[in-house]
Amino acid sequence: VGTHGRIALRTNGKKTLEGSAAMFLSNFAITYALSLSPVKSAAVAAVTTLLEASNFPPDDNFVIPVAAAIVYALV
Repeated sequence: VGTHGRIALRTNGKKTLEGSAAMFLSNFAITYALSLSPVKSAAVAAVTTLLEASNFPPDDNFVIPVAAAIVYALV
């Protein structure tokens, strides 16, 4: 989606609704391909999308994979 999103999120002026939707759908698809579990896939996609949309420190490139692994293991 890149810079073409039009609906800015309130949590972060740089992030868009379209980008978050793309993040959720891609995370869901990849996790579903690995686990074949819609519940696990939705949980991982929801948590990682929320973290990506927020300004969670230190960096979303570190936090998202770690959170995805933790949620994947727990669900």
